[in-house]
Amino acid sequence: MQRPTMDQIVKELEEVLELQWKHSNLEHSKAADEGTSSHNLRVSNFF
Repeated sequence: MQRPTMDQIVKELEEVLELQWKHSNLEHSKAADEGTSSHNLRVSNFF
């Protein structure tokens, strides 16, 4: 009874992945501005 529904889980995962994507893009932009490599940034780091 206390378990979240699949809709709630999917919504939470989508929100977290969007935040991760935004963070990765921000880090990538910073690295590009600094002239460094950002190959180690992956969305899969979330999992």
